[in-house]
Amino acid sequence: MAKRTRKLVPAETPANGEGEGTENSDRPVKDDSEGQFYIALSHEIRREIIKMVGQNQKSSFTEFKRTLNCSTGTLYHHLEVLGDLIYQKPDKKYYLTVLGEHAYNILAHNLESIETSKESEAKPVENQPSFFKNLVKIWPRIYFSITQKDPRIPLVLLIALLGIGGLLCSIFDVSTILIFFTWEKSTEPIALEIKVWYFFQFVLSMLAFYVIAEVLCRIILRRKDNPVPFLLSFFIILIPMIFYLVVHSFFYVLAYDVIAVNFDRVVMVFFQIWSIWYLTYAISVLKFVPIERGFIVSFISYYAGFVILLATII
Repeated sequence: MAKRTRKLVPAETPANGEGEGTENSDRPVKDDSEGQFYIALSHEIRREIIKMVGQNQKSSFTEFKRTLNCSTGTLYHHLEVLGDLIYQKPDKKYYLTVLGEHAYNILAHNLESIETSKESEAKPVENQPSFFKNLVKIWPRIYFSITQKDPRIPLVLLIALLGIGGLLCSIFDVSTILIFFTWEKSTEPIALEIKVWYFFQFVLSMLAFYVIAEVLCRIILRRKDNPVPFLLSFFIILIPMIFYLVVHSFFYVLAYDVIAVNFDRVVMVFFQIWSIWYLTYAISVLKFVPIERGFIVSFISYYAGFVILLATII
């Protein structure tokens, strides 16, 4: 990751001259973006700064000092720590960076717990988050970590997962409609052109699922933010679908005659719900909307796939 620098200058000089003589120095951004993200939000004053800027779209040094009731030196320190989450424009106001917008959404909707002291790290094992709680946090942890290191990585992962999913569908004769799957174990060999179609059908279905979600965001939520990052976030949304295809492949090869088809479909619904949750999270974070509004778009996208599936069956 190429290093960049940012100077933090107070937006307004206090009237009493407090803090005069403080030198502004360039601070290189550290490579450990995820670690810096959690460090930045580990103090109450820094969290309040993020909330103030996020709620008002911008804020000033004087507003911070008046609202937070802290000394100039203390405020300088916290603004320095928040260097990756906020920045100044020529109007001397502070604004959120992309990472800062993620942080504000997390704080606003209580979607991520923030560790605030070493004592929280020393809690007994039985008080630690359960497996399922950690499972639903995979999206923000992976997304924040990967996208901040190199924006090309999500694209590579997205292409790789589309290829893996397409190959699994092709090998095990799975037809795809958005995030719905149909299959039939034929006693006769499947023609090569049909298997190739299964591959591209998976790829096209996932891309169509993105297009539907993006269009619904623009129509229902009236948000056009981050269309490309939203597309790239689908490498996380695809993970449950790949897991399902792996499980289905196991059933197909080893236990097709033992495991009921209906059980396979129940498993598919479980992974679909998991994928829909990640889609909801992605919409909330990247489109800057409450989680419940993100769920509306996710549910309608899922329902659209179900309607298309019924139409093809009928």
